[in-house]
Amino acid sequence: MYSVQVSIKCLVLVITHFTEEEKELIIDFLLQNQIIYSKRLTGYKDAATKDRLRVEQATKIKRRPSELKMCYESMRTKLGKHLLMQGEGYS
Repeated sequence: MYSVQVSIKCLVLVITHFTEEEKELIIDFLLQNQIIYSKRLTGYKDAATKDRLRVEQATKIKRRPSELKMCYESMRTKLGKHLLMQGEGYS
């Protein structure tokens, strides 16, 4: 009989609610730091820089970096779905 080892990743779901003011600060942060989302920029693949920027912003708004990342990913998903429904897609 063969023994099979199964590796299971533990997923941590970060559920948080941001105030409108926090959302505006996050949007301003993203606009000022386009390397976080713009694949056209050479710094996009620099994970260390993006993580450092997230930590700095999370500290400013007194949140965890994981909350900030989840908020950004959620915003990007919502934008993508909206653009797809309009037939535009990402540009």
